[in-house]
Amino acid sequence: MRSRARLAAAAGVVSLALAGCEGSTDPERQLGESPEAAAGGTPEVGTCWAVPAASAFDAQYWFDDSARVPCTEPHTTQTALAVPLAEPTIAAAKERVGERAGGCWDVVRRYVGIDEEDWIPWGYAAYLPSKEEIANGASWVRCDAVFPETLAYHGARTITVPAAGLARDAPGDFWACLDQPPTQTEQPFVPCDQPHSYEQTGKLAILHGLDQYPSATELAAEARRQCRPGVPAGYEDVSVTAGWDPRSVLKDGSSIAGSCFMFNADGQPLPAR
Repeated sequence: MRSRARLAAAAGVVSLALAGCEGSTDPERQLGESPEAAAGGTPEVGTCWAVPAASAFDAQYWFDDSARVPCTEPHTTQTALAVPLAEPTIAAAKERVGERAGGCWDVVRRYVGIDEEDWIPWGYAAYLPSKEEIANGASWVRCDAVFPETLAYHGARTITVPAAGLARDAPGDFWACLDQPPTQTEQPFVPCDQPHSYEQTGKLAILHGLDQYPSATELAAEARRQCRPGVPAGYEDVSVTAGWDPRSVLKDGSSIAGSCFMFNADGQPLPAR
């Protein structure tokens, strides 16, 4: 995994093939939560924030002074967990909720409801209190769910619904629809309620036990095998492909995942949903 605070977790960066899917689903237990977590103004699970869309995935943006807002009002992030820190520093935050088992990635994944059967474009971010809050004694780091505007995670979507369990029955406007193949990450998502070229099936293809990165031919064959069962009724004639984790993911494990997409092989657009 890339060593950074904000990590894309969608088509092309699905992250370690959902390593850690088994085990405790209690995020407080995962991060070694302590009783003082509720003290000192630590944000509650489910708190929504108006983080600037351009800053949400910025690895240099740590000290967040955004407003807390009702989740029915426009917001860009939602807290899946916040934990106290001995010192409110970037180093301490990385140590507590970094890219280890049970860190922010796993907490937010579980909070949103992401698994092999329920996938939508999603991501996470870790934030410290604002510098003013720190001066007044705040010392915590929060793990927030964020939903990207583009496949390359350039900017966060503004939403008006809670993020908890969202992937399990996601509204159509949270699906991933594209005009170019999912291998081309530098592209925005397009509205699914208009004709589009590629559409997610909501499933993930998984490859375990790898000691080297598969060839393009092998990846295509696995996408056909694993993604076909996720094609919805009425779309039997479509082809399938996957946006796979990059080669760099194998540095940290032996598994990769790919988000499944369907498309028409003759180039005709898929109908509006």
